[in-house]
Amino acid sequence: MEEEDDEEEEEEEEEEKEEKEEEKKADTDSHFSNPQMVIIFTINSSSSSVFFIIKFIITVVVVVVLVLDFVIIIFLTIIIFMPIT
Repeated sequence: MEEEDDEEEEEEEEEEKEEKEEEKKADTDSHFSNPQMVIIFTINSSSSSVFFIIKFIITVVVVVVLVLDFVIIIFLTIIIFMPIT
């Protein structure tokens, strides 16, 4: 009887181990099946200084465009609403 109980416990432990391994395998598969996660992973592993410089350039361009847009709008409103003399 005791031997049968021991065998059952060992079988249950083996099944639990197999289930945990399958869960780990499923987690890694889903991680790499998601292309966004793979892209983020590859970007993080690349040199970060290049991406920092690119982000900085994009930020500067956006700020310059917004400032120029603001200046052009003010200039046009002054021209349009200036009283004709």
